[in-house]
Amino acid sequence: MGKILIIRGGALGDFILTLPAVAALRQALPPETLIEILGYEPFTSVAKACGLADNARSIEYGPLAGFFHPDAQLDPGLKNFFAGFSLIISYLHDPSGVFQTNVTQCSKALLLQGPHRPVETQPLIPAAKQLAEPLGKIGIYLESNYVNLWPKNLPERENSGISNLARKAPRVALHPGSGSPRKNWSWESWLEVVKGIQKVHPKMELLVTSGEAEMERIEKFYELLSLSSIPFQPLANQSLAVAAKKIGECDLYLGNDSGISHLAAATGVPAIVLFGPSEPKVWAPQNPGTVILQSPDKTMAGIESAAVLQNALVLLQNEILPSC
Repeated sequence: MGKILIIRGGALGDFILTLPAVAALRQALPPETLIEILGYEPFTSVAKACGLADNARSIEYGPLAGFFHPDAQLDPGLKNFFAGFSLIISYLHDPSGVFQTNVTQCSKALLLQGPHRPVETQPLIPAAKQLAEPLGKIGIYLESNYVNLWPKNLPERENSGISNLARKAPRVALHPGSGSPRKNWSWESWLEVVKGIQKVHPKMELLVTSGEAEMERIEKFYELLSLSSIPFQPLANQSLAVAAKKIGECDLYLGNDSGISHLAAATGVPAIVLFGPSEPKVWAPQNPGTVILQSPDKTMAGIESAAVLQNALVLLQNEILPSC
């Protein structure tokens, strides 16, 4: 098979959930097969860093919009671009089929249409499995509902040669936000958990990550931590490769249902991810070592701090002994 193009829009979590399908392609096809992703640059850089994609191109390239209009004058460069592939898998929302029609006019590639968004209908199927369904048409099936983005080609760990066991004091990463306020646990609840961990591990190192979704609010959380005399290191608006590296160096990750939580789980770090309105059987990371805590009433306020703290201490006990 010649070159393969995967077209993926959506948010970070959607992208990470599509990577098991990319990994299945990579594993099933000859090593010389080139895989390219047309997507958002911050996301595609992760796929390239871990070796799942050979090349990437920005989906935000202006002339691409013409492919969504019937009878449009298509960009010659993009026509040549699409013509260079033998297989194209698109996850774009294309209900009228205009994009697919325009692509097939300039490319002889086999074009497979994947789901724009996984569904939550019964029976509940993990999103990664739903997103991999188009591969069945070419005889490739998903063997795993998750990917491991660490440590293949991501930057090296920076533990200064000190093992987790020798350090004794745990490193904890916390991403207290998400792309939706409905998916956010309260700052006060996260603070209660952090205090509980610090009580058992006084030398705990806390990394607080944030992105664009938290820019206007994260300072308030910093203030709460400072008022509680909890030392922390902020990590704001860094590249996803840097965020993955820093989180992957930690002993525990804590977060809401968010794209960063999917990224964290994919690094292999033990993780606790909180779910409220979303269906975790569909949307939760499937990575081993990831604990999913779902609110009984589908609201984030329904999650008890004691349950989160208990699970956090158990995971840390497995990572660093004895307590310090």
